[in-house]
Amino acid sequence: MSFSPSIQEEQLKSEMASTIFHLYDCTRIIGKIDFCVAPHTKKQKGKDQNRTPETTAPYLWAEVKRGKAKLEKALIQLILTIGGSDILEHSLPPIYLGAFNAEEIILIPYEKIQSFFMLNDFNWNVAPSDQSTREFRDLMARVQSTFATEKLRFRFDKDEKLLRAFIRQNLKIRADEQPQIEIDHNNFFHIYLQWRLIMVPHRNGKGQTLPGALDAKWDGLQKKGILESDLFLADLFVDGKSTIEISDDETIRENLIISFRSMGYRTSRGDTNLVDDLRFDIRDRQAYTNFWKRFKRPPRKESQQEIIDRRDRLVPQDVRERKGAFFTPQQWVELSQRYLADYLGPSWQDEYYVWDCAAGTGNLLVGLTNPDRVWASTIDRADVLVMHDRISNGALLHKHHAFQFDFLNDSFDGLPPELRSIVQDPEKRKKLVIYINPPYAEGDSRAGDGRSGVHQSATHDRYIQDIGSAASEIFALFLIRIYREIPGCVLGDFSILKNLQAPKFAAFRKEYRAKLEKIFLCPAYTFDNVKGKFPISFSIWQTDKEEPFERIRADVYDAEGQRVAGKTIVGYDGRPLLSSWLGRTAKAPQKPLGRMASVGSDFQNQRTVFIENVERRKKRGGRHTPIDQSNTIIIAICFAVRHCIPATWLNDRDQFLWPSDAWLEDREFQGDCLAYTLFHGQNCISAEDGVNHWIPFAEHEVGLEASYGSHFLLDFIAGRLPAPDGDAALIADGKPGDFTRGEKPITFSPEAQVVLQAGRALYTYYHQQHGAKPNASYYDIRRFFQGVSRTEQAKPGETVVKGRMNAKSDDAEYMRLIGELKQASKHLGYTKIAPKVYEYGFLLG
Repeated sequence: MSFSPSIQEEQLKSEMASTIFHLYDCTRIIGKIDFCVAPHTKKQKGKDQNRTPETTAPYLWAEVKRGKAKLEKALIQLILTIGGSDILEHSLPPIYLGAFNAEEIILIPYEKIQSFFMLNDFNWNVAPSDQSTREFRDLMARVQSTFATEKLRFRFDKDEKLLRAFIRQNLKIRADEQPQIEIDHNNFFHIYLQWRLIMVPHRNGKGQTLPGALDAKWDGLQKKGILESDLFLADLFVDGKSTIEISDDETIRENLIISFRSMGYRTSRGDTNLVDDLRFDIRDRQAYTNFWKRFKRPPRKESQQEIIDRRDRLVPQDVRERKGAFFTPQQWVELSQRYLADYLGPSWQDEYYVWDCAAGTGNLLVGLTNPDRVWASTIDRADVLVMHDRISNGALLHKHHAFQFDFLNDSFDGLPPELRSIVQDPEKRKKLVIYINPPYAEGDSRAGDGRSGVHQSATHDRYIQDIGSAASEIFALFLIRIYREIPGCVLGDFSILKNLQAPKFAAFRKEYRAKLEKIFLCPAYTFDNVKGKFPISFSIWQTDKEEPFERIRADVYDAEGQRVAGKTIVGYDGRPLLSSWLGRTAKAPQKPLGRMASVGSDFQNQRTVFIENVERRKKRGGRHTPIDQSNTIIIAICFAVRHCIPATWLNDRDQFLWPSDAWLEDREFQGDCLAYTLFHGQNCISAEDGVNHWIPFAEHEVGLEASYGSHFLLDFIAGRLPAPDGDAALIADGKPGDFTRGEKPITFSPEAQVVLQAGRALYTYYHQQHGAKPNASYYDIRRFFQGVSRTEQAKPGETVVKGRMNAKSDDAEYMRLIGELKQASKHLGYTKIAPKVYEYGFLLG
């Protein structure tokens, strides 16, 4: 057996699935893993009825390469892909990892690689395919000896029989012949999700309610502060004695809120906070045994404490957001404590008291060295017991200093006496540091987990009249209670930037007037379960100094914890936004040239800024500004200003503002914005949706013999249109300046002319193609060459094309032309337009 050296990766995957792995399921899609081999999970009579794709471990995950690519490097790429994602949280690991090209395949048992995914000193946030990175080389060096002794190599031309025999013998169909999976801090969350499917009542795909293997009154548990995950942890921390019998299982963790004893579950011994001693038994011992015999318990010793510390990952999202059970990455914990030391002095831990009033399992306090002066409180009793367990295992905190307290509802009279005396004494408060990473949940009246009512509390009711809509944000409620009721303290908090910049926090900023002394920013995606790309700040506030926030220079750190830059954070109170400026141009022409959709005035909404000419009955959200002759340049400026600077995690919350009038005299800036807008991917004008008024080239310039349906843009650029009446006041308080509305020729800078020349070359090449349409837009041309991801047959003789536009085309000349156009457009935006975005006040630097 052999494959052509020129075979494409997709074809190679298909051939491998149909020849070598034809007995298995090769259709699973697991994150960005190229190729997955798994057992078929269709239920058959007499087979394991609990087997599903989610509960069955795959046999192989593989990286696929063309030609004769080096497979060891491909395997390193696969390891980086797995380690840099959350794949192991959502899928059981395979028996083997591998890589193959057109000539051979290499395999290595996953258990021989598993320990590398637990490296604490390794940066996984790199592009897996970039072999030039330090991380790629470092990982290659680390695993080299393992590769040398453990990897298996089979050539397709010489070793086909050996390969097939190996697969038959080692990729077993029977689940009971699979090796037990070791549990570690990477895969315990996924194992928990599978545990829930077996142990907890739930509805299946047919709407049937399955009872679950455990006998517990689930509805009443949460009222007692017990979650499903507490029973899972009790199961996890069992010494199974290397047998599948339940009778000899013994707990190895007595201090958790629930522990496994006498073939069932019991509440923690000596926990006087629970009303009664609760017991839960196993209803279906066979299902329970079948599940746990697939895993080796207890977890790997080096992972046990981290799993306990990361109980927050098992807490349901709505509970986590409400209670603040989020884990602060250790690198930011350490950095925040350095900033506190810089501000308060090197001996601050001996001179100040510290209270984390949203402690969760207490990880924010790791690194503090004076337990006599540190307190931790949390709303969740189970989290308190986790902290007590950590204290029993050496954490520097006193048990009586870790206590249950609902900060947004409870009275300070319920605090431990020593802490209460500090909170109630104005002089002692000056030496109190409130040190928190509070919950970020936003509540409202809409339905949905983690939304409706999560913000309701005594603090909310007390301050909603003062801080307005900010009262729907739990972290804002923490800040305002601290500021109002513990005045004089120092506050160190992690939070998003809404309290500094969001328009809806204007009333909050009027009331919360503490002086912001120091601040650093880090990427939100470095925090677990945060998927957006935006900044999270650590701020130090002096609450006894009144200084309303206006601006500050923040330190900036990348995902690796390296200081990379500084950023000026600006408060926007009293500054009109770009959306308001755009609104002044809005009217309802009878025949608009198109519409620009836009939401908000900040970078996080950039993807919602686009131009189209589709007539829609209903338009969702935001502004949909009709375009006509009078505001074509205004639209081009707004569009170009919003897109010329890429959205990043750092500028995500920056607001675009109403500009000064200086742009009115800058004819070149106006022309640059128009050229940029014409050839941007978010310009979705299409001749399929109506008349295309947006063609910048005459017919003869692109070799077209037919005539366009509209020459508007040609006439507009040339200044051949009569000036519309009465529109100047809409732009700049009656100051039209040198602003053109089609009655004056457009001025293009040399950089804009390069863009137009590249665009003309693309249009010319398009009109040489069979099937080209005279009125095609830039969007239509891209769609013509790149195609879309799906086509559907509508009726005989008719094809409806739907789906997302493909990223590339097989036409090499088109790819060259579109590449040159995109590069020219990017250069125009970066070098010419972006500097003037700041110069004219669209953004504040």
